[in-house]
Amino acid sequence: MPPGDPIASFYFQTINKDAPHPAAARLWEEFLYSDEGQNLFLGGGARPVRADSMHKAGTLDAAAYHALPPFQGIPVIVTGDQNAVATKYLADNWAKAIG
Repeated sequence: MPPGDPIASFYFQTINKDAPHPAAARLWEEFLYSDEGQNLFLGGGARPVRADSMHKAGTLDAAAYHALPPFQGIPVIVTGDQNAVATKYLADNWAKAIG
């Protein structure tokens, strides 16, 4: 694990106001934040935003949750400006680093 506080982010989601089926998009959002959707995020290695309430309700996939790597410190959520700087850095340097 890299040193320092862990970097965190929310599940950034949007619904386009001109979407051909905005109700379907809203249903998709509801699914993503349902117990089933959150456990799917968990299965992919992401910490569910609703983990605490799901744990209390007994709906959290405990085995998958305990398989997540531990972290120390207080998660840091980067700002939009910090994200833009990091994105530019990666665009400029990724190919040189990876080959």
